[in-house]
Amino acid sequence: MPAARIVTIIGLLPFDSGKTRLTVRLLRYLREAGVNIYASKPIGSHNIWGQEFSLRYSIENGVLVGGDAIRIAEALNEAKPEALQFMDTLLVPRDSAKYTSRIREFVTRHESLLNQAVALRYTKCLENGSMTYVHVFSLEKLYDTPPTLARVVRELYNSIKSKGNKVVDVESKVFDEVLTSPQLVSEADYCARIMAKKMELFVIESFNDAVIPIPLALRSRLFLAVSPGRVIVYDSSDVAKAVEVVSSLRPTSARSGEVLSLVKPLKIFELDYVDTDYASGHDIEDIADYILKVVETS
Repeated sequence: MPAARIVTIIGLLPFDSGKTRLTVRLLRYLREAGVNIYASKPIGSHNIWGQEFSLRYSIENGVLVGGDAIRIAEALNEAKPEALQFMDTLLVPRDSAKYTSRIREFVTRHESLLNQAVALRYTKCLENGSMTYVHVFSLEKLYDTPPTLARVVRELYNSIKSKGNKVVDVESKVFDEVLTSPQLVSEADYCARIMAKKMELFVIESFNDAVIPIPLALRSRLFLAVSPGRVIVYDSSDVAKAVEVVSSLRPTSARSGEVLSLVKPLKIFELDYVDTDYASGHDIEDIADYILKVVETS
């Protein structure tokens, strides 16, 4: 697939940069313009506390999927958001009642994804487009979570099992090894490559402030870095060189703060404050038109 046909959207901040809202607004605009476009959030995580709609979907359909993938699927009229997200991790907060004399530790434990992760799904893809979903839980980790949340996680586990999707329950040590395995990134990358082959334009949405969520992102034509009120556009070759400088051995560990400090922007756009994924506007029109101009002349 030509490098000019991939655009990667990344966050300048670890949280709340606004990546998904930009992604879905771009998708809606470009689809209405007749562009053969598709998108993926290949790797993601979400907290059970505050994402009721994605948890509801996951329990009803027996497959773990995050809210960002659901929003992207709605913009694409895709019935299965899990087909757009190849790895998803479920985070569950610790039980504060067990830390009343160790509140500092309680807060610190929530700074680590690994400390909160209790379940994950990864996807195995075949060249013909078929997908198999594999779920890994560590139910023993629920001992340190609020009982109300532990019950919901067990409900999700039983739903996945009843729907026939593969699910295993492992010890916490094994779970952490699976979660941090480089093989899961490789699986997600393979799935994305199969999907991208069929599209005129393929959008990759990263997670948090990761610059290269999967190796395929290195073949992007443009990187769009999002922060509140702004979208800063970078040339992919410049980003790739900076990633090589700061994280040559593990490019998927590179973060926007260290990488983009070394790169000169191509263009900077204002991003309107909107309260819905359905919002149109000149800001999105300008960004979308710029993307098309660049990829069509590359």
